[in-house]
Amino acid sequence: LSKKERTEIKDELIFDLLPKAFTFSRKIYAYIDPKGGWLIVDAASAKSAEDLLSLLRKSLGSLPAVPLNTLEKPTTTMTQWLLNNIAPDDITIEDECELRSPEEAGGIIRCKRHDLALPEIKNHLDTGKEVIKLAVNWADRISFVIDENLSIKRLRFLDLIQDQVADIETGDEAAQFDVDFSIMSAELANFLPRLIELFGGENKA
Repeated sequence: LSKKERTEIKDELIFDLLPKAFTFSRKIYAYIDPKGGWLIVDAASAKSAEDLLSLLRKSLGSLPAVPLNTLEKPTTTMTQWLLNNIAPDDITIEDECELRSPEEAGGIIRCKRHDLALPEIKNHLDTGKEVIKLAVNWADRISFVIDENLSIKRLRFLDLIQDQVADIETGDEAAQFDVDFSIMSAELANFLPRLIELFGGENKA
């Protein structure tokens, strides 16, 4: 076969098989808070969030979004909370954390369903380990796990918020979604500035 014939056969095969190829789709929720200047992405991983941002940039032409950065390192602040067994009044430390030695490739200790006020935790911190992940509760309204990169995982709205949602039943799925979203976004609009404040304010440099 000539090169031209091989190319034609290849093109015909692609044209014939492409509609039969397996497709993969996933749903990622995100929204823009123009007042607060936030792009909030509900994604299971940093890669999924980046995939969404790439798609938005491709669709919009540009999207000058950068990850949140604070003046104080989250590891330093969270370590002090556990080391001194004290946190801000509106923060309750829960029962999960990860500790890591600061050395390169340092060992990691994971604690779940554990009393983080016990002396053994402080002993690890006294030897230089840092908190890189911590489960906390904000004002009995939101519980979540925050890590060294300020990524928030397993965010859950607690009874105070769930009761607000339960009090408004629309009987219509789309309308209920709007209600849930309005309550959720309003709550996050209050929470996120406080989160930044906990770590010394936003570093805009």
